[in-house]
Parts: sequence; structure tokens; C-alpha cells
Amino acid sequence: MSDLIPLFRPKSVALIGASSDTKKYGYWTAKSLIDNKFQGEIHLISRSGGEILGQPTYPDILSVPGEVDLAIIAIAPKHILPIIEQCVEKGVKTGIVVSTGFGETNAGCWRSPARATCASWAPTAWGCTVRRSA
Repeated sequence: MSDLIPLFRPKSVALIGASSDTKKYGYWTAKSLIDNKFQGEIHLISRSGGEILGQPTYPDILSVPGEVDLAIIAIAPKHILPIIEQCVEKGVKTGIVVSTGFGETNAGCWRSPARATCASWAPTAWGCTVRRSA
């Protein structure tokens, strides 16, 4: 059960696909984390750069300093596999993919990268745990 702690009680969250567009999931989630005073570190990942809701953004997960317990992925399905590979490279402990539109794209990205020992990164999953071998 300790493998699930980063999912249910993360100390740091990276929102990949953070947005300043109030109509997007990446905005709602960033706003919710900030407004509800998430007690850990919040890292907003946005290719647009700048700030979102007064928080600085990073261009990618690899640019985030320190460890990341939970990645929330809210980007177009066609971009998800490289992002998951970056999360594995970064050592992100758990992830949730909240993106939609997989039926329309036939995105075949749900095979975990070979170097990950992850149960699954499924579309609109509630989450998964990345298990590292010793």
C-alpha cells in the first residue's frame, strides 16, 4: 500500500497541460490546486511559458526541480506517449491521464515505455503507480 501514497497523498504535483484558458481542464485543475491550498509543491507545465494564476510554468517535466510524486496529464492524446516517457525519465512516481478523445484517434500509446515498470497509463484513468525495480 505504501506504493499508493504518492497517488493519494502527493507531496508534489505536476500539471502537464496547465493553461491560462479558463475553458480548459488545465486551467480548472491549476485553479483548484491553488484555491484549495494544496499543501505540497505545485509545478505547472505549459509550452506557452509565462505564469498561470500567478504561478511560474515550466516548459516540460524534465525542467521541474526536485522530485514529482504525481503527474496529472491533460494534453491531446497524440502527445501523451512522449510525455509519459519524460515522466519515466524524470522518475515521477505516479500519474493520472485525464485527457479525452482516444476513441477518435486510435492512439496506441498505452504500452508503457520498456524502462518503466508501470501497471498502466490508461486514458482517463484514476491513476497508476510506477514501480521501480531495486
